[in-house]
Amino acid sequence: MISTTMRRAAMMGALITAAVVLTATAAFGATGASQPQRKQLAVATLSNFKVVLTATRGPGSPPNATVNAAGFRRSGGHWLLISTRRIGRVNGWFWFSVDTCSLTTTQFRSVPRTRRVAEINVRLLVTPSIGCSRTYTENWRP
Repeated sequence: MISTTMRRAAMMGALITAAVVLTATAAFGATGASQPQRKQLAVATLSNFKVVLTATRGPGSPPNATVNAAGFRRSGGHWLLISTRRIGRVNGWFWFSVDTCSLTTTQFRSVPRTRRVAEINVRLLVTPSIGCSRTYTENWRP
């Protein structure tokens, strides 16, 4: 009788362990081991231009991030990606503190061409103790 109870307890323990392992594996697969962690820092929108700043966590320690600005133009009621631009160096920002200090977006006509140009000026937080970075400027031709 004791051995039957012990067998049942061992079997239940094995089933619970298997369920936990399968759940953890499914959760790990859902987040994507190969997919880096990302966070959106800021969005600025004009009538025909939009920019989205995103930080992507890099490998290693300390945890660093690469910041990219994606420029979009309005086309037929939806946003079309023009291109992305890296802000600063690859893994040049500290993951836990990177944030936007300022982001300005302007759209103007280029000279001598009469084509529209969209420009962003962005300053990112280096760390709370250091403060904000220099201003990074990027241009797009929507």
